[in-house]
Amino acid sequence: MQNNEKEKEFQSFGDFVNLYEVQKTLRFELKPEPETESILKNKGIWYAKDKKKAEEKPIVKFYMDILHREFTDESLAKLKEENTLDTKEYFKLFKELKNIQNKGANTKEFKKLKSDEIKLKKKEITNELSKIRKVFAESGFNVANKNWKHKYSVTDGKKIKNSKSDTYLILSENILNFLENRFTLEEVERLRILDAKHSEEYKDVFNIEKENIFRNFKGFFGYFDSLINNRENFYKADGKAGRVATRSIDENLNFFAENIYTFGSEFPKELVNEFSLDEKQIFKQDRYKDYLLQRDIKDYNLIVGSINKKVNKYSQKTEKKIKFLSTLYKQILSTEEKEQYKHIEINNDFDLVKVIKDFIALNSEKLKLGNKIFDKFIQRCLAKNNSEQIYLPKDSMNTIAHRIFKPWEEVMTLFGKDYFISLKTLKELTESTPWKGKLTESSEGKNLIFKDSVKSLAQDNKSIFANFILILENEYKNQFNGFIKETRKGNIDFVGYNEALVELQKKMRWFEGKKIKLEEKEKLEWIKSIKDYADAALRIFQMTKYLWLPIIGDEEDKDYLKMKSEIEELSKDHDFYNQINEYMDGYEPFVYRSSFQEYLTRKPFSTDKFKINFENSRLLDGWDKDMIDQRMSVILLKDGQYFLGILDKNNRHCLDDLAKFKTEKLGSHELMQFKQLTGLYRQLPRMAFPTKKKPILESSAEIKKIKIEFDEFQRQKKNKEIKSSVVFDNKKINLLIGHYRNFIKEYYKGEKSFDFSSLSDATVYKNLSDFYAEVDRITYSLSFLKVDFDELIKNGNILLFRLKNKDLSEFSLGKKKNLHFYYFQALFEKENLLERRIRLGAEAEIFYRPASLQKSTQQIELIKTKKDKIINDKKQNPYHFKRYAEDKLFLHLPIQLNADCYGLPNVNQAAFEFIRNNRNGVKIIGIDRGEKNLAYYSVISQNSDGTIKIEDVHDLNLGYLEPLDELENKRQDQRKAWQSISEIKNKRDRYISHAVHKIVELILQHNAIVVFEDLSGKFKRSRMKFEKAPYQQLEMALIKKLNYLVKKDGMLGKPGHYLSAYQLAEQVGSYKDMGKQTGIIFYTQAGYTSRTCPQCGWRKRIQGLYYKDRATAQKRFNSRDGIQIAYDEVNNRFLFKYHPAYEQMELKEWDKEIYSDVTRIKWDNKERKNNEFVKGDITKKLKDLFVDIDLTESINKQIENKDSASFWAELINLLRLILEIRNADNEKGRDYIECPHCHFHSDNGFHGYEWNGDANGAFNIARKGLLIIKSVRDPKRKIEDISWADLKVTMEDWDKFVQK
Repeated sequence: MQNNEKEKEFQSFGDFVNLYEVQKTLRFELKPEPETESILKNKGIWYAKDKKKAEEKPIVKFYMDILHREFTDESLAKLKEENTLDTKEYFKLFKELKNIQNKGANTKEFKKLKSDEIKLKKKEITNELSKIRKVFAESGFNVANKNWKHKYSVTDGKKIKNSKSDTYLILSENILNFLENRFTLEEVERLRILDAKHSEEYKDVFNIEKENIFRNFKGFFGYFDSLINNRENFYKADGKAGRVATRSIDENLNFFAENIYTFGSEFPKELVNEFSLDEKQIFKQDRYKDYLLQRDIKDYNLIVGSINKKVNKYSQKTEKKIKFLSTLYKQILSTEEKEQYKHIEINNDFDLVKVIKDFIALNSEKLKLGNKIFDKFIQRCLAKNNSEQIYLPKDSMNTIAHRIFKPWEEVMTLFGKDYFISLKTLKELTESTPWKGKLTESSEGKNLIFKDSVKSLAQDNKSIFANFILILENEYKNQFNGFIKETRKGNIDFVGYNEALVELQKKMRWFEGKKIKLEEKEKLEWIKSIKDYADAALRIFQMTKYLWLPIIGDEEDKDYLKMKSEIEELSKDHDFYNQINEYMDGYEPFVYRSSFQEYLTRKPFSTDKFKINFENSRLLDGWDKDMIDQRMSVILLKDGQYFLGILDKNNRHCLDDLAKFKTEKLGSHELMQFKQLTGLYRQLPRMAFPTKKKPILESSAEIKKIKIEFDEFQRQKKNKEIKSSVVFDNKKINLLIGHYRNFIKEYYKGEKSFDFSSLSDATVYKNLSDFYAEVDRITYSLSFLKVDFDELIKNGNILLFRLKNKDLSEFSLGKKKNLHFYYFQALFEKENLLERRIRLGAEAEIFYRPASLQKSTQQIELIKTKKDKIINDKKQNPYHFKRYAEDKLFLHLPIQLNADCYGLPNVNQAAFEFIRNNRNGVKIIGIDRGEKNLAYYSVISQNSDGTIKIEDVHDLNLGYLEPLDELENKRQDQRKAWQSISEIKNKRDRYISHAVHKIVELILQHNAIVVFEDLSGKFKRSRMKFEKAPYQQLEMALIKKLNYLVKKDGMLGKPGHYLSAYQLAEQVGSYKDMGKQTGIIFYTQAGYTSRTCPQCGWRKRIQGLYYKDRATAQKRFNSRDGIQIAYDEVNNRFLFKYHPAYEQMELKEWDKEIYSDVTRIKWDNKERKNNEFVKGDITKKLKDLFVDIDLTESINKQIENKDSASFWAELINLLRLILEIRNADNEKGRDYIECPHCHFHSDNGFHGYEWNGDANGAFNIARKGLLIIKSVRDPKRKIEDISWADLKVTMEDWDKFVQK
């Protein structure tokens, strides 16, 4: 192995071309030619069979899952029967881990000392679980699969089709035969009786025409590709969520072991004596195999419930705290397991009424349990020393504390870095001296504790904690009885559950008896009754969910895994949490609510479409000229127009002899002649070095040795055992290429479609990828043959459809074309066919969308701005589109861009090289997801002396801010009333498109990288207005644009042309894949970007500044090292100095002093308006506060002994106001930055640019980009070693940089 010289140095963006292949799907409308249109009309409903398949597909999927359950049960039964799971080592390791965790676990010192030991033990357990999962799959699924192959060796009188050895039979097309034989009419009826609760789910397996629905899909198994891929995951042993092995081994085995440990370490002998023999049996290690099947899990959980009752009774009797046992999770795909976040199908009013009834019945059952849970919660909280095993999650407590407590920030500090706190911890806080002191500081002490909205509920004779519980209890009861909530926009009356239920039941009786169409007023009343009930049920669910410890989440989310680990280590009241888990299981009122809303607000037209096959399962699978009779599809060209031809299934061989259709006649069609050996390079190693038969071309011992070495090299690289920069020995590769070259010539010596004689000598190729590229280029051939198909088209032997879109139209002449038009055009261009860079893909599809609108019912809805400007005319309004009033056919045509590229280059590392190679030429575009604007950008560069130059600053509203505001406001009002919602998606998508275009323009203009804020999903949602500023969609759209960036005026042979597009970002599949960098796009920490002064770099570096109590405030402002206050008589202002803090730790040095002569805007919650403090106002308020203070002497010494709670609260509030650098008043359109240190004011602009909070955010994001660049250029780091952690900008680094 050796490091060869790199092919590209990435000096400029021009080097970021032809890096990797990109898949695209071109979409066309198919317009039948007159002869074809006439033939289709004469056939009537010619698409009936395809429509039938679309309707029958979900029924087949339902019965498929029954077989999957049976296969899973058989696999688990086999494991139980054969006793092949060896869990002894796991139980040993588990016990060792528990002993480490529990020994001295109450001291922080012990935890710190033992943390490495705990991590090591957990790693051992992880490795052991991996071994058990492997045995689980091999002895369970693999054995069951062999049994199924034997048992079903003959189905429907035919031998089963051979499936790959590594594929389970149930995942193959054979399952259709199993289904047909298994689910007869009698069997379906038997299942309906057996499962009466879900009998309606067992649909008929014969359609109206008496056809077996399973038989209809034989040869059309591709309909189930996505389901098969999903179900295939069930049987994997990779430890990921959603696998049967993961559920059984990683999750339930853990609970089982935990219960055994609890039994042995916590249960006293007198308690165990009360257990029955069956109850004692569940604590034997070798019994775990008996609890794999769902029916056995159910039995186990019943026993656990019985034991927990005895534990609870014993605890009450002896007043000893004993841990409860955990129940096991339900088995994957069991009939009792509900899929999370499912959708409930409502297609008509009959469905609606049925689902409402189901929802009411479900609520009746769940609310009984929910009330018991809440009552138990209240009792546990109020009982003496009985709240330590009950916890509140951080998110729940944040919501509750904001609503109830004034010093809510102090409550949240209890969590630290933890996700949960016990109620005992909260109780201790409220019973601490500082909190008790609040009650005695004034006659209205509770005003300092509880928010105004709830303080009237607090009772003087109760403790703070007791009042907190009382308020929660009252809030829970309000959900049933109704309540009024004060908001900025006025009071809102919330209907309680009890009243909503009575009203809905009354309306349902009325609705079911209604024979005629509802009047508008009646419709709104009907919708309101459903909405009020669904909202009330959801509010109760959300309150009960406050108490839940989330045991289900995204197993690939590191934060969730940390949270899950914390849950596992909590000392919990298992009986209480088992009840909550039972409550949460299968209870999703938000799904019902959204399903009701979706149905009641749906558009008057449908975008649903279904696949068309023309009764051929292999239709459009490919375009091979020698397989036209199988694919039954051709592409034709005539007079610059392209057509899709579909062969009649009864005349599929009509083109077998093409010679008789050749013509030179003017105006004739041209037939595309296509031939490709797809992916030959992937098959070459297997073909040239067969393992089971004699090779076509013998290889020398040296070549065989090189092949073995290269395979090992590839394996090491795949597993990242060697660095990506390391390459295989060039001489050896050339010898291997030489063998492959000779093999291809020998193997394909009779092939006339491709000229392999043009293959270069092996020594010409720099690497194997270059050789593969040439082989792939040679094995792709596309040309046109002039033919006369007129008679075939006239007779219907070929159905002819013109490919149509806005660019393939007679009206598009001279107009700018969409990029997809150029891609399609390139497929047939001479320049492209030389390199075959853009190629046709396989597996095209045709879809049919039936008309869903009557032309006479089309409406034009005009939406106007405040200035009476129309912002959506008839062209933008989907209600007007006549396309929904017509039947439509569509072609989805896959293509490959950069099809001659092989391997997956590391674009992130290429971006690092680009930054290093351009020491002074890289500019930075900082993009802020605006609070007052849709987005803002700032372009900066850094001079050689370190100074920063602003190149450009501007909003990214692009004329969409006001229109989107208007549409969003209307949409919100309609959503609240569940009315049909105005279309905002089209305008939003157009905004994203224009924003991406502008950012790309800036990237190319400035040779710049892009920096976004790295905002968590939650933070993004909290700042954005619904569907107004979809930042994630913008990011993803930008990444996809940069995956294949084409300049519309790009010149052939130059970077940016559609045959040599820029590729400036990595390919990502989802938001999760974005990480901290993708190519030239970087993400940086969001903290203080809009609240750091652009001039002096000051930002608020003081933490926990809120009023707790007198003692804390006095300490905070002590004259020695507290917050220092002085009066500047010359400038008539107060000066404050304090020690800056990072993560609750104060530094010894003083921060930049701040002054009171600033202007500020503050929201007045009582007056429900913004108050503006002009210059001097805050100083005057401070003087009023210090009325008895000598301002020429030490202010701190004079106020140290102040005992007035209102004094300290006011002082802290005024200081907080001074520290607020960004101020906004939405009603007046004000948004400015004013620094309390250097007095920079954004109203005066900055470096000649208009400035505001969002501009400041974009500028500081760009400045953080300079620190990222500095890290990338660090000579101590090798490019391949740079990690995302190295790109992190800490607050300390940020402050040092901006405050130079």
